[in-house]
Amino acid sequence: MTGSLSPAGPRLVAGDRLGRNELLCPLAEGGMAAVWLANQRDHRGITRQVALKTILPVYASDAEFRRLFEDESRIAARIQHENVAQVLEVGDNRDRLYLVIEWVDGDSLRTLERVAARSSVRVPQEILLRILSDACAGLHAAHEVVDERGKGLGVVHRDISPQNILVSSRGITKVIDFGVAKARDRLSLDTKPGIVKGKPLYMAPEQALGLAVDRRADIWALAAVFYRLVTGKPPFEASNVISTMQVVRRGRIAEPLCERRDVHPAVGEVMEVALSPSASGRFETAAAMRDALEAAMTRAGLRADTAAVAAFCGEHLGARRSARHRMIRAALEAARARTPPAVRSFTPPCSSAVRPGAYRIIDNTST
Repeated sequence: MTGSLSPAGPRLVAGDRLGRNELLCPLAEGGMAAVWLANQRDHRGITRQVALKTILPVYASDAEFRRLFEDESRIAARIQHENVAQVLEVGDNRDRLYLVIEWVDGDSLRTLERVAARSSVRVPQEILLRILSDACAGLHAAHEVVDERGKGLGVVHRDISPQNILVSSRGITKVIDFGVAKARDRLSLDTKPGIVKGKPLYMAPEQALGLAVDRRADIWALAAVFYRLVTGKPPFEASNVISTMQVVRRGRIAEPLCERRDVHPAVGEVMEVALSPSASGRFETAAAMRDALEAAMTRAGLRADTAAVAAFCGEHLGARRSARHRMIRAALEAARARTPPAVRSFTPPCSSAVRPGAYRIIDNTST
């Protein structure tokens, strides 16, 4: 491992290897992980680009977190759907806990919202509804995951937010970070009585109360994402975090969408059901919410396809995409220019079965 030592452990740099993955360039860092673009080489020598998330040492050093993270990530790897970023590998290399995910050439819904706002533009409702409807499809696939015996695994994302919804350059929605929230919320280093973890802006009332949650908490969160991006504020808002949590627990939305002139009644009705304070009042499944959204989009004349999403993203995120592609090309060129693994001689212990100097070992830190 290269890089300088720090209190958090060895710092990863481009060219480091975790398992079969060579790190190319950093993409993001924050919260509980750093995200890298990496080259993954399979047993046939075929290389593909992947996103590699390395868990920060303060989290990864906790045994309970590691157990939950690995268990939840292996469950997440069972989810196979176009609208979910595929988990390809869960690894532990030299005490580095990491997750390998399919590489999505795109940006989060949060980034799309923020960049569009710089031009005084809000994400059009037809674009937002297409993104969220497709997210419903991915969520339903996740919620329906079963084990080898056909038993439902009860997958719940728990942390749906604009940050965890990616939109590819082709306009395809990808939900990310399944299983991470559950592990994070059980982390013993961060467990304090009376504290409910998560993003209050998108947290269902039962989750804010610390009660058991099921798939309907994710349905509430998706509707909360729509609410905030349309109105500019969350369904529940107060002067500080503690007050906000109290408002969330009461479950009273200050301004129902059905009362807004800029939201079609058909769309407002769907969101009103999804934002029901009681889980029993919401759609039973994300598939049912998607069906209702598709019908509402038709009634409201707000239909859009992935091509329309791609066009809007290209208009507002094109500069970011070009810069990202330049960075990737530079990283790939640097990787090709790097010196191949050193070959060094190795002399095994003398015995009648081996001849000194008969073996050469190639540095195999990439396997």
